[in-house]
Amino acid sequence: MAEAIGTFQSRWAQASPTLFRWAGIAFLIAMPIFILTLNVRVAFNSSWVYSTGFDRNNIEQRTGVPDAELNRIADEFIDYFNNDDEYLNIQLYNQDLFNSRELIHMKDVKARVKWMYVLTYIAGAVLVGYLAWGFVRHRRQFLEPAFHRIRRGGLYTIGSLATAGIVIGAAFPFFFTLFHEILFRNDFWMLNPRRDFLVVMFPEQFWFEATLLVAFATVSQALLLAGVSWWWLRRLRARQVSLRE
Repeated sequence: MAEAIGTFQSRWAQASPTLFRWAGIAFLIAMPIFILTLNVRVAFNSSWVYSTGFDRNNIEQRTGVPDAELNRIADEFIDYFNNDDEYLNIQLYNQDLFNSRELIHMKDVKARVKWMYVLTYIAGAVLVGYLAWGFVRHRRQFLEPAFHRIRRGGLYTIGSLATAGIVIGAAFPFFFTLFHEILFRNDFWMLNPRRDFLVVMFPEQFWFEATLLVAFATVSQALLLAGVSWWWLRRLRARQVSLRE
């Protein structure tokens, strides 16, 4: 038994540096995923995002539904994304607001939102796990490499989001359709504004503006992380220089 444990420890010691390097790469990949999906989650659960989108896209005038009712409906959407109900159930003037096709689509949307929540947790676990592993391995000596990695992750997030944003923004209708074709395995997302209230309430422009908002928040947070890390690195190096003197 002792020999087996010794063999395991020896092999782990040999493999650990390589695994730690791979964990560092996973950290860089996980950072934009974590920040982006977290911001999408916040947007899905923000009454302000809904009400602002309604105002900017004149949804009250388009639908004839008063602002107060639109905001109530938005709150019920938020509740739906966070409860265990299978189907969305919203009434307007004692009638069902959405038809069966829209309800099935919202069921699919809710499933994808739940997957996104899981993805956020996984990416967050990768970030925390890598930093925890680094400090366990190297103690305080890992402080500078950690800030290096965070700064690099922030810059990687900015670069990847900026590139994707430029490409998607240049042809948003195409990518909006492609996104739905990839994400959904049925055609219930193909709604008709003449009969489906959901697409009138949430037109494509609403999603374009929401996407811009999420992208702006993600890039801003990544820039903040990169900037704070850069500042801390300068401070650490200045301290090291003063200690040598």
